[in-house]
Amino acid sequence: MKRKMGRLQDGNRKQPWNGVQGKNWRQWWIVMIVLTLLAGMNYACSDEDPVKEDTENNDDNNKNPEEEENNNTENKGTTEDEKVNKLVFDFLSDYYLWNDAYKAQTLDFTLDYQTFFEKGIMNLKVNTLDVRPYETTDGYGNTVTKYTHFSYIQEIPDYTTTRAAYEKEKEMSFGFFGFYLFVSKKDKVSGDDYVSFLIKGVYPDSPAANAGLDRGYILETYNGKDIRLSNYLEVFSAIMYPTTSTTVTVAGFTSKNGVDSATKSYTLTSEAIALNPILKAQTEQVGTHKVGYLCYASFEAGFDQELLNEFKKFKSEGITDLVIDLRYNHGGYVVSANLMATCVAGTQSDNKVFAEYRYNDTRMKALGNQRPQEMFGQKLSLTQSIADGKLNLSKVYILTGAESASSSELVINALRGIDVEVYLIGQNTTGKNVGMEVMRIGKNESKGKDLEKTYEIAPITFQSYNAKGFGDYQDGFKPDMVVDETYPFNMENFSIYRPFGSQEEYLYGFALEKITGQTIIQRPSNTRSVVETSATVPVASSQRLTAPLPKKGGMIKMGVNTELTE
Repeated sequence: MKRKMGRLQDGNRKQPWNGVQGKNWRQWWIVMIVLTLLAGMNYACSDEDPVKEDTENNDDNNKNPEEEENNNTENKGTTEDEKVNKLVFDFLSDYYLWNDAYKAQTLDFTLDYQTFFEKGIMNLKVNTLDVRPYETTDGYGNTVTKYTHFSYIQEIPDYTTTRAAYEKEKEMSFGFFGFYLFVSKKDKVSGDDYVSFLIKGVYPDSPAANAGLDRGYILETYNGKDIRLSNYLEVFSAIMYPTTSTTVTVAGFTSKNGVDSATKSYTLTSEAIALNPILKAQTEQVGTHKVGYLCYASFEAGFDQELLNEFKKFKSEGITDLVIDLRYNHGGYVVSANLMATCVAGTQSDNKVFAEYRYNDTRMKALGNQRPQEMFGQKLSLTQSIADGKLNLSKVYILTGAESASSSELVINALRGIDVEVYLIGQNTTGKNVGMEVMRIGKNESKGKDLEKTYEIAPITFQSYNAKGFGDYQDGFKPDMVVDETYPFNMENFSIYRPFGSQEEYLYGFALEKITGQTIIQRPSNTRSVVETSATVPVASSQRLTAPLPKKGGMIKMGVNTELTE
């Protein structure tokens, strides 16, 4: 059982948009939709969906002995769904943070497993740290409130061999990290508007990266056809989550200083690859400061060695300041968050509390109502010393956004708990102060051996606190410097994304200004004008549509009752 801390998940719900098209971006009437979907995350949010995170439970001592029998009862379901639902009910009755309210419900075990899981979570009123409201529009300018949740269940590939606790997991991918989607043209004849995909980033050594695509490129066609409202969800799913090795052709361009490049076609073949979450790492001299920069997409424990290697480079290169880019990081393994925070703080973190965890009342009673503590540098996935990666910094700059969640917020909270100054630049974080313990069931797992498929169950099972006992950050962490990367300077028109680590990239550029006292970012003469054009948007940024947060990816800890137990 794995423990994670992560974010809410986006749903693939089609919404009506208005707009006008054109390659001349200054003439486009655009309705923006921000979809915070990341590669490697399964976004399955409905109007009733909640958000999830994982936690770690290292022994069986915090289980209620009286409820142990529930986990060992014979699975009497006759269909696959009924069998899965019985295991889900037993697991959540023991581990869900609000387990008493959960198991008091009368549920229909004949439902399909997704509906059963959703109803069991969404019917409760006490689980407000799991189920979250969000506001969006209905496509006609009306603001509506919907709900999503962090907890999730999903079918996963079968594993025929025993898995290591922390390993690189391969998935079929073209290597796209995510997109910012928008309507680029209104087709007044058909009403089927044109949609463009602005690339947020690509994973290194992936098919997309090897083809020359990068952050800031804009895709307009897929397999020779325009991307439209009628097919954009299919295109999104096809290029973000291919299930087999597939060859596709996309066409697009980029823009700089108001000049669009020529449209170019790119032929890509998806591959089974382990997606390296280190999107960019560099050291540069800026004035008298040697600044390290790390853009980190998710806390993947299988890449902890690579993460430590980057901190070793920072130390050997003698950096004076560090900027960590977590703006799109939905979370992940707690051990990876601990590694990052320990390397930042260095010896200041020795023998200090990284985090404390609160479980449900039943489990806390078994623990004597004492929150278990995890120390800095404890239970890391690496067996080697991390001394050469300890930077001993008293201050760190972290770039944040609405997608910064779970283990990203855990790092912020843990460092502030030992008085390391954390300066945030960007936007308010998600506010995910809870996590999950993940259990897998299936024929090759310790539970559910009579099932035909394999499933991953990840309910919210704990809340995290720092060394000072602070854990009430469900409203997110507010930035010290507010910057909207899409609408800098509160402009009416949005800006094309610049490469990570470029001094022209707004969040990083403003971090350099704070560090050096120099002017790095060029200011517009008129805040209603465009700093970097193509893609101008003559609608106010307040009219943007806000997507629900992603579900999978969170605060994940290793737990009990599976081969993954620590």
